[in-house]
Amino acid sequence: MESKVNQESLLNVVSRLEAVVNKLESKNLIGSSNQVNLSSSMLSIENIAVFSDFWNKTLQNLLDLQKLAEENKKPEIEQLTNFLIEGLCFQQDLLIAAQTFKKPQSNEISDLSKKYFSITKKVDEFKKDKRDFALHCDAIKSGLESLCWMFNDDSCEAVVQTYAEAIEFPANKLFMQKIPEQTAWVKALKNVFKEVIALVNANYKKGINWALKGEEDLNKLMLTFGNTFRKNFKKLSDPDMPTIKQEEIREQIKEEITTGNPRKSLKKVQDQPIKEKEEPKPNENENQNQAKKEEPVKSSSSKPTKKGDPIRGRRETLMKKGPIEKFEQVRGTFFFENICDEVKELDVEKLAMKTIINFTNCYNCTFSVKKKVNAIKLTNCENVNVICDSLISIMEVINSENIKIQVDGVVNSFSIDGSKEVSFYLLPNSGHAQFIVSKSTDIRLRMRKEDDPSDYDETLIPEQFVFKYNDKQKLDCQISDLYNY
Repeated sequence: MESKVNQESLLNVVSRLEAVVNKLESKNLIGSSNQVNLSSSMLSIENIAVFSDFWNKTLQNLLDLQKLAEENKKPEIEQLTNFLIEGLCFQQDLLIAAQTFKKPQSNEISDLSKKYFSITKKVDEFKKDKRDFALHCDAIKSGLESLCWMFNDDSCEAVVQTYAEAIEFPANKLFMQKIPEQTAWVKALKNVFKEVIALVNANYKKGINWALKGEEDLNKLMLTFGNTFRKNFKKLSDPDMPTIKQEEIREQIKEEITTGNPRKSLKKVQDQPIKEKEEPKPNENENQNQAKKEEPVKSSSSKPTKKGDPIRGRRETLMKKGPIEKFEQVRGTFFFENICDEVKELDVEKLAMKTIINFTNCYNCTFSVKKKVNAIKLTNCENVNVICDSLISIMEVINSENIKIQVDGVVNSFSIDGSKEVSFYLLPNSGHAQFIVSKSTDIRLRMRKEDDPSDYDETLIPEQFVFKYNDKQKLDCQISDLYNY
């Protein structure tokens, strides 16, 4: 009965809006420089129903998630929950704004993605400082990465489905800890993205439906972001905090100065006679030179690093050179270097069977390759997602961290060297592929089930082996008992 009343009220609102628009059009008031052009798609009952139904469910799920985060009594979980809420509010703002704005150009889409990736970057920085909550960070980051569908024009349902399912891996580890409050929070987190997947599958398989006629100013579009977050979640003032008057602050400063407390902490300056520099004795000189040789050299520019922080010195140095995007027609090779916080779809017309794609020193990016190519190579990359079709030769991952690779076709060989936290999402057709792994940790294979395409079988590549010397004076090797193979 409630849904019927809501539908009638929506019909009434739409009819009134149409009447107002018709009057404005007759007086030539729409389209002036001081007003935003209205799009006919904004007045559709279907779009209004989609936004209201989805956001009402998501809003309730997020409020439940926020409440469960508070029940954990862990400020870290509350902070991560706020990052997730901010990302979903960004999605809501963009979907609503698309009803009155024309589709931005490719470089403007890049600006939108950078604004969104500024949210995901907060999770990466949080993970570096709070290693005890790494699993919570991975779950939140996978959820935020699933929202990258907003910057795609095709296969949006596959993008959101793949990265939302990546929540399962850290979620299962958190379930194993058997903490009731934490388990409830993880289940609520997964429920949030069930609604996101349903929304994209039903309405946005080919990307966001932008207005055909509307506002084109990107700056005005940027101003719309944050409205939903401020309206529903942002606390403008904390009523529990006591108010401090300006007069009280002045009195405190006055009392501090008149009592002379700041001067008590100062040390007296004493005149000391200048000592003449004595020449070191031969034995002392030799001892000093020897001590200097043994003392390790310390660079004045080096900064202390926290335990567990990734070593990104070389990557940060290369980033200063600026991004490079180059295509060599003769060799059929793409070069992407120093790319940061972007979503890119490679030009299909330039892709061919001989094409080789190189991603070097990229950070927090998503790349889409929608055609069969020769090979793909990632070097010195971090937080990079690659969605590709079939490869003829090999996929290489070198000296990289937190990489997710989705293969929608067939790949025969993978090479992982000096990397960690690399996840592969493969079809059964790639089940025969060989994996050459050296000096790498936390490599995961997720093979899609034939009977259920929405589910995966997950396998960890072993990191520990047992070697024995046999009778033939050779080494026998087997996988450690820690892995159930």
